[in-house]
Amino acid sequence: MKLHVLGVHSPFPGPDGASLGYLVEENGRGILLDCGTGIYARVAEKGWMGKLSAIILSHFHPDHSADIFPFSFAAFHAVRTGLRPGPLPLYIPPGERPTLESLIDGFGGLHVYFREGLEIREYAAGVPLLIGDLRIVPHPVSHTIPTYGFSLQGNGSGTLAYSGDSRDDPSLVKLAREADFFLCEAASTEPGTAGRYGHLTPSQAGRLAHEAACRTLMLTHFFPGIDRRAWIKEAAAAYPGPITAVEPGTTYEIRPPALPFPEVPFSTDPSSRG
Repeated sequence: MKLHVLGVHSPFPGPDGASLGYLVEENGRGILLDCGTGIYARVAEKGWMGKLSAIILSHFHPDHSADIFPFSFAAFHAVRTGLRPGPLPLYIPPGERPTLESLIDGFGGLHVYFREGLEIREYAAGVPLLIGDLRIVPHPVSHTIPTYGFSLQGNGSGTLAYSGDSRDDPSLVKLAREADFFLCEAASTEPGTAGRYGHLTPSQAGRLAHEAACRTLMLTHFFPGIDRRAWIKEAAAAYPGPITAVEPGTTYEIRPPALPFPEVPFSTDPSSRG
């Protein structure tokens, strides 16, 4: 299983980046976790539109979901021209179909693109999604609107936990328990600001990763232009394992480490450039 980092910025993309989105690849097929502003272009650059098996949204804040509209147009065109055999599944949080319907109405009633290009499905907390060779389990987390994180495992690969957006909450420890890689938001170094807006600090992310006995911590969800080294340094005060602050264009092999937590040697970046 591979994790392709497409975008990490919030609440808006930087000049050379995109908002939040991650492509998880297993055996030549992929699922997209979140699709904020600019993520469709990143998927198109990689030539992955025809290889996508599904899009999964953690929640409907625009830095995680705005590009569902470009995806609906592209998928509609792909189905109409035979590039795709049918609509692309779009998984959304349970009970959030009215939210999506209101967005579609608000942009001028674009229902035909979603009806023919995307197949809307609601996932359920704790109920695994089996998509190709991937097993994805949604976990509710604590944010300002209904939001889910996910645990993912491929066929014989390691495990990946994704926090979505969340404030400091024990649900994240359950979500990330003994994950090989924990992709965790760390939006602000100011605890008051982070908590007020339903986010984490790097220190909180590090502590939660330590409590969950994760083997590698991957920080994400950055304001454009932040110093990633400062984020890693803060998280490292609470977490003894490998830490990276992910960057767009980076690919990670999601596989079990040679040593169990916490015996892994400290490193600031276990990534491999893709």
